[in-house]
Amino acid sequence: TTSVLKKYGGITLYSILRILNVNFPYLFSYYLPTFLKFCPHLAIALLLPNRTMPEFYWRKVHPKGKTYMGEKFENQFHQFSKFGDSKSDGTTITLSQSDKWMKQAKVIDGKTCTTTDTGIAFKKFKSQRLGFADYSKFIEDLAATKKLNAENIKKSMTECGAPGTHSNATDDHSSVVDRLTDPSKYTGSHKERFDESGHGKGLAGRTDVNDGAGYVQGYKNKDTYDKPPEEKK
Repeated sequence: TTSVLKKYGGITLYSILRILNVNFPYLFSYYLPTFLKFCPHLAIALLLPNRTMPEFYWRKVHPKGKTYMGEKFENQFHQFSKFGDSKSDGTTITLSQSDKWMKQAKVIDGKTCTTTDTGIAFKKFKSQRLGFADYSKFIEDLAATKKLNAENIKKSMTECGAPGTHSNATDDHSSVVDRLTDPSKYTGSHKERFDESGHGKGLAGRTDVNDGAGYVQGYKNKDTYDKPPEEKK
């Protein structure tokens, strides 16, 4: 058992267990099976240090495995590297394109990860555009800095869909909007631009037209000179 642990578990883990004076038979009969059952991904990372994760791990991340996920992520990279740049050939990506991608994938949420974080990580490569290999390293560096899982980030960015614009505008009929769009509440020159039904008067509501009657525009007591004051409005 000890030789197996040394071979596959790494010297570091073995040394820690020896220092803690762990009972190896009890470890493998109780603790290790329990650990593997409830924390399989962490157990794999500890028992297989610096090694490629097995295929069944990737099927946990994506049902079609690592190869499919990697190909789709690279395809997403090519699409977002062309977004908003007609001259791009899809082989390199800028920081703004990357931020657009990460926002669409909800990797950048303004709390756990921000555009400031991505900007700092991106500048470490001292280039305005990154190829696919360097961009993968950029994600790994960002994940390490923010204590996130790089594969989960890639998974979100893989499954966020094609690049596009998404509007959050809604048809708002709140009381404020109703009040601001009610012509009956307008005053001054704006009031003269609409009739009683709320329809615009067109040119007549925007210019002063002289009708030759001798009264200023808006005068309400026209033709009441010879009437008693109580009949005047």
